[in-house]
Amino acid sequence: MATQQSLRDNETIWRDTIAKDPKSWMAHNNLATILFDRGEMLEAIEHHTAALRVKPDDAPAHNELG
Repeated sequence: MATQQSLRDNETIWRDTIAKDPKSWMAHNNLATILFDRGEMLEAIEHHTAALRVKPDDAPAHNELG
């Protein structure tokens, strides 16, 4: 069950989801988008790559990495 703290913002939600389910490709993609928008490219790439390990045909992740 999510705690109040885990629901404070989108980044925290996705990080909490990944901690509980590391194979959540959607959480990795959503977190990567937040990081990309903030200019944190290396961590964004790590999360898009993690999403592609789980779902290799994920077009948005491929597009973001391109």
